[in-house]
Amino acid sequence: MKNKFIRVPSISASVFSNGSFESLSRKYIDNRMDSLEEAGTFIQLIDSAETSQDALHAINNAIHDGFDSLDELFELKDGTTLPEAAKELLESGCKKENIFKALEEKFAFLYYLDDEYNVSDYYIDRVTSLETGSVYPLYCEPKDVHIRECLESLKCVGYFEVDGHWFVGLTSSGMLMDKEIAYGYLLVDQCIPDNILTCYEGQEKSNFEASIVSLSDKQKQVIVEHYYD
Repeated sequence: MKNKFIRVPSISASVFSNGSFESLSRKYIDNRMDSLEEAGTFIQLIDSAETSQDALHAINNAIHDGFDSLDELFELKDGTTLPEAAKELLESGCKKENIFKALEEKFAFLYYLDDEYNVSDYYIDRVTSLETGSVYPLYCEPKDVHIRECLESLKCVGYFEVDGHWFVGLTSSGMLMDKEIAYGYLLVDQCIPDNILTCYEGQEKSNFEASIVSLSDKQKQVIVEHYYD
């Protein structure tokens, strides 16, 4: 960001009436609940198989019956669906008991299933509910692509709407997360208020990179490019 500007850093959520405060992150998941439930049913199908070969047979039957027509949440960038990925893993030697962990690394929304592969309200609430009591004002409306990015890879940040105004807020507490809020800003507004990520001021690029180590490599790259490129 070449031009510096200051924005109100946070607003207490207590000033808003409960009825007008909506989690856009929760709404995104609720609108795709059928897909999450179907994915859970599919994992249960694998888990109930006696052997890896039985699981592979069950997957082939599921694909034949059209079970691979899940929401885009369970489709990789190359078009591979959840059932197809499970089949590939088993055929490559992945054991049945390790299949869920291997799939979760590919399909981030499997995080929202519990130990019995049912949709978990606890996990969803933990990622979509405002935790800190404060929200940060946005200029632009968060789109589905922004909300999905946070739900997949930045689970401590969520988006909220209050009376037609949009905010980013923390869904985790206990530590300073200015870097995560900065990334949430950058996704939606394509900018970072100067008073949000103060560790940038006057730092060499290498030192700044070291100061945002809590972010993923992709997230760090985006923020570093924003300031230095």
